[in-house]
Amino acid sequence: MNDTVDVKNFIESNKIDFRRYSYVMVFGAPIKEMYYSLKTTIFDDKSPSYAKAIKYNKKCVFIKYAHPTGYIYIYRIKKDLSLTGFNGI
Repeated sequence: MNDTVDVKNFIESNKIDFRRYSYVMVFGAPIKEMYYSLKTTIFDDKSPSYAKAIKYNKKCVFIKYAHPTGYIYIYRIKKDLSLTGFNGI
């Protein structure tokens, strides 16, 4: 999202639907890749032991970023309540 866009109009015009989708807001750099797997959830989750995603039957999501641009990005993903811990790498 270009920083000159009026955020209120942007949100209203895109009909954000929190019932069917989740939204990830990223500051500074676009997402190159967003992924999760059982392997990454078990071995790559750097959360303290009491907060590990696997302990709560959740999938830890990892994000790889492209080169920084300074813009704000909003990504819409299909709602999945099992996703947690959006960790940037």
